[in-house]
Amino acid sequence: GKSYAGWKATGNSEVGGGEFLLFPGGAVDTLEKMPRNFHLRMEVNLFRGEGTVRFHAQPRGDEAAPAVGSEDWLLLFTQSKGKVNCELLTRKVNQRMKLNAAAASGLANPGEWCYVEIVAKDQYTDVLVNGVMCLSLQNVDNGPAAGVLSLWSVGRGDSQIAFRNIEIKDLTPPTPPEPGCVQLFNGKDLTGWQTVPGTKSSWYVQDGMLTGRGPVENYLFSARSDYRDFHLRVEAGINEQGNSGVHFRVAWPDAQTKGAPLS
Repeated sequence: GKSYAGWKATGNSEVGGGEFLLFPGGAVDTLEKMPRNFHLRMEVNLFRGEGTVRFHAQPRGDEAAPAVGSEDWLLLFTQSKGKVNCELLTRKVNQRMKLNAAAASGLANPGEWCYVEIVAKDQYTDVLVNGVMCLSLQNVDNGPAAGVLSLWSVGRGDSQIAFRNIEIKDLTPPTPPEPGCVQLFNGKDLTGWQTVPGTKSSWYVQDGMLTGRGPVENYLFSARSDYRDFHLRVEAGINEQGNSGVHFRVAWPDAQTKGAPLS
């Protein structure tokens, strides 16, 4: 909400005060592609005119060479009779013709912040406004691909739309194990894992992920200790302040070593 870090700005736009403010022709696109399946949450305020959220989209400027079967998905915000309406639609890249569409009206007042959620899973997309399901669309022709997220003011004249508190959750299903591989984590609890007795631990399961937090340095160990020759695969993520890793072939520690692995 302070800068365009992670985004590409084009046209007439401003950033500050925790929000993107877009005027006619103004747009901001994520620099990285978003996952194919996701849960997007944001606050939207349509002051005047029209605005849109593009997803599963080609990066702006790359439309000249889109992927085969590539489609934009758009959530379009408009105004009529003093109310904010929205329409969910799909279209071929570089074509204005709608392929599929669903619409809802009277969702908010102009100049009023509303909480918008977009849940995209394969060919299905649902839209919730202020916690209420209002739009649902299935595209059976072409499954969406990973693409950028684009916020765009498409109105004319004094059109103005703002976005803030934008966050996304990856809904990509876990990769099934190959034959001969076994899951070491059940996605539900810490069964098969343990911490060092006598040490502080902040390991827990959240949204199907083994999650550890600071500020205290602590470790999580597999209950089994007979791994020698193996092929280990893991998906990992870390925040800017994090410091973590995967230790293997280590000895079981004790409280005196503060839970640190012993080589």
